[in-house]
Amino acid sequence: MAGDLAAALESVLFVAAEPVSVERLSDVLGCTVEDIEAAARSLAACLEGRGIRLQRGPDGFQLVSAPEQAAVVERFLGVAVPPRLSAAALETLAVIAYRQPVHRLQIEEIRGVNSERVLRSLLAQGLIQEVGRAPVAGRPVLYGTTEEFLQRFGLTSLDELPPLESLDGIPEGVALRGEELGLEAAAPQAASARDDPSDSRDGTAAGRDRPDDGIGSRRGDEQGP
Repeated sequence: MAGDLAAALESVLFVAAEPVSVERLSDVLGCTVEDIEAAARSLAACLEGRGIRLQRGPDGFQLVSAPEQAAVVERFLGVAVPPRLSAAALETLAVIAYRQPVHRLQIEEIRGVNSERVLRSLLAQGLIQEVGRAPVAGRPVLYGTTEEFLQRFGLTSLDELPPLESLDGIPEGVALRGEELGLEAAAPQAASARDDPSDSRDGTAAGRDRPDDGIGSRRGDEQGP
């Protein structure tokens, strides 16, 4: 029964054009959410070492190509390699990944520098997204990671992020690197169809609007990612 359900789950996800929620899968396959979770674990184990991975993101499950095969997939699709992320971008991305949902001021309190430009870049590359507004003065935008983030770093879910004790208590002005926060760039997956090659190197198109996060700049902006 478990094997049959895992096979059915694989078939549904294979034809799905986007992530499918656990609730939707439960309804389609006629079983409980717990059964779907068990089938997903079984399917993920079966796919280890193969060219396909079972990825779980905020929106549900999805079958994706293995990040180790990114170069081959990119060559087949004829897509450009995503721009290499700068130290500033990795650092900001690490803070968001571990602290999400988080707003710009919280990010800047940890990093010690203005992060507006790097946030615009990460938004443009589809690695982060706006997930709401914080219930504080000014209602600043809250940021979280995306499915693209998981694919770019070869993760099947946020649970695979290395454990981190705390991001609190870091003195202002202390330079942090993304790898120090447990986040290192993996071989990128093939660029998605939404990537725009006309964007500049840091992923921010000329004239793009500034993020409306309700927070003023703290200090001069850093160099672009």
